[in-house]
Amino acid sequence: MSKNHFINHIDHYVDHFKLRPRLHCKVESASFDEEDGKWRVAVQDLQTGGIGEYVASFVVVATGGNDQMVVPEFQGVQTFPGEVIHSSSYRNGSKYKGKDVLVVGCGNSGMEIALDLSDSGAKTSIVVRNKFHVVSREFLSWVMPLRKFLPIYILDVLLLFLCYLKYGDTSKYGIQRPMQGPIHLIETAIYPVIDVGTCQKIKSGDIKA
Repeated sequence: MSKNHFINHIDHYVDHFKLRPRLHCKVESASFDEEDGKWRVAVQDLQTGGIGEYVASFVVVATGGNDQMVVPEFQGVQTFPGEVIHSSSYRNGSKYKGKDVLVVGCGNSGMEIALDLSDSGAKTSIVVRNKFHVVSREFLSWVMPLRKFLPIYILDVLLLFLCYLKYGDTSKYGIQRPMQGPIHLIETAIYPVIDVGTCQKIKSGDIKA
């Protein structure tokens, strides 16, 4: 799940369950109390300096592996008259309606942003720089539990066959798949792109790749 998709999901979750999240807090310690079977998490409020404690049955550590913004330098960006933003600063495509927008990179964030821009009426193009696997979330959820019973190469064949039935030959649209299968790459911490509808937009030409 990309950062933008995660933020939207959390916002919806908070609204749906009428939660009151605490922001601007730093975790000081987390320990499991064997006696009552609960986690105790001590946090510091970075605005007031006060210390508080949460007690819960479960703790989710969601610090992320890609939380550092990387903006490469390239020739001409300083004189470019348009707007240049990092994906972490993107919120929605409404302000780009009718404009030409280029999304650089086809990771989960780039593909989701391209879809949102196209749905918002922007003239969207996306730069495909590397080979990658694009898969259906539904297909991946079917295949992943089978890792307990089947070898990885069979799971890759199965997943790629299902993806071919859904997407066809993606190389026709500029999306080249790696030689190694998606499950094999997941085992090495290289994750596929989860398609949320962007591929259909690329195939139809609504998004230029």
